[in-house]
Amino acid sequence: MTRAFAVLLLLTVPVLTRAAESTRTLLERMERTASRMEGAHPLDRRFAFKELEGFRGAFKDRGVLGVRALAHYLELKDRPLSVRLHAAGFLGSIGDAEGYPALRRTALDSDEDPGLRSTAVLALGSIRVPPRTVRAVFESLLQDSIPPLVEREALGQLAKIGTRSVGATLSAAKRYAASEDSLSRIAAKHATTALEKSPLPEATLALFDLLRHLRGDSPLRGSVLTALSGRNPQGPFSRRDRETLEEILFEPHLTRALQAARLLGRTRDSRAVEALSRLLRTSPSTQLLAEACDALAAIGDPRGREALARLRDGLSNDSRFRMDPKAGEHAARIEAAAAVFDAQATPPPATPPGPAAVVLFRYEGWPGEGRPVIVWAGPGDALALKREPSRAAQDVEPLKVTPGTEVDFTHSLVITRESGLARVSRKAAVSGSSYGKTEIIDAPAYRTPKPTEEFPLKEGDLLEILAYRAEGSCFIRVPMSGRVIESACPENTDFLKILEQPKTDWWLRASGPGGVFGWFLSDAPGLEFRSRRF
Repeated sequence: MTRAFAVLLLLTVPVLTRAAESTRTLLERMERTASRMEGAHPLDRRFAFKELEGFRGAFKDRGVLGVRALAHYLELKDRPLSVRLHAAGFLGSIGDAEGYPALRRTALDSDEDPGLRSTAVLALGSIRVPPRTVRAVFESLLQDSIPPLVEREALGQLAKIGTRSVGATLSAAKRYAASEDSLSRIAAKHATTALEKSPLPEATLALFDLLRHLRGDSPLRGSVLTALSGRNPQGPFSRRDRETLEEILFEPHLTRALQAARLLGRTRDSRAVEALSRLLRTSPSTQLLAEACDALAAIGDPRGREALARLRDGLSNDSRFRMDPKAGEHAARIEAAAAVFDAQATPPPATPPGPAAVVLFRYEGWPGEGRPVIVWAGPGDALALKREPSRAAQDVEPLKVTPGTEVDFTHSLVITRESGLARVSRKAAVSGSSYGKTEIIDAPAYRTPKPTEEFPLKEGDLLEILAYRAEGSCFIRVPMSGRVIESACPENTDFLKILEQPKTDWWLRASGPGGVFGWFLSDAPGLEFRSRRF
């Protein structure tokens, strides 16, 4: 140690007591130890590093004087970096608030070594000051211009206390999520946790934004769903956010689908009933079936009762429950969820109204090519009509018909009462004209050219058969995406096995003299199909 350095320390470290003299001596010894590390063998450097760590307790024993000496030394830019790094670390482990100003200045100093700045940020997380004080420092480091080493550490500290800079934290999460290296992934996860712990309500919206931004195979999606669950959001989500969760229900990642179902149930949003009910028919996982049933029971909407009861009543014959070793546990959850609806049931009125039609899918048109020619071949001269295309609709004045004559119609509508199912027998792909996420295809939409979409499938996946169309084609819903395509019917492929046929009603609208009009079923008694016109 040179005489010049001894003089420098005498000038820079206040000599107030014998203890203050001792801190100067400790720093001198640390610098001598650090000098041995330069150009030394890696093993020697490791021993020297351990020796430097050994000074931590000595400074802690000297209380506030040790803190002041370390804080002062930390900002001496001409001193050895390795000793300054240890000074920052020692200040953090001691935790005294007197170390805060020096650590803050070091963390924010753009001319400082990034490693030293990162260590100062880490130490600030342990200083005994109010969280809002250090939070402002961490949030100011969430910028593109900040060295990643420093910004990542700031995110790590915000993950402990939450962020109020929602936009900056979301941007950082997206930036780091785009990288494949492990440190960036950890930083993105820290940003997600910081949003989870944020006291601001807009952090929930930011998490949904991040969820949509991430690719389907991103491992961070699970962390985002966990963060959303941790925020325990109450009340209905926006339509976009709800649909984001509904899409995840049908993804191949079981854990994420379970989280999405749980979140939908927690919000008690009745708009989620349709997707959850559809999941009961298509999911091969008995655990996910049980989670969806719990969600339907939590929502409590009567529309979920029928789907849940159908699943419960068919448990003994459901092949999905024969192969899962935990099927009994999941079946018990399903029965308990159905019992919630049973308990809510009220006795029917003396004259119950007809059941309302539940429309899973409908399209304007008819099965097959060419316009069908329908002839009245039944007894009598009246064809019964309904006001609406529904079995429960009110009867209206019948249409006068003559045996052997054609029954003309103005509209044709195929309504799916219960979709069918097909199981994928091997890895394959299904493709066809895409109609997007829809429940209704009208005639103009059908005539408009549609893009072709292809969806990869794996063995065991289930597809919904909505309705038969023409020339061996069907309307099929791909549960993983919720999109409807017109594609080859399962029986015309070598990778789809039909489990259940769709149940449909084909309605036709007729009109006659005197303003008589109404709907009739294509298979109504007395009707006969003779031919098709092309």
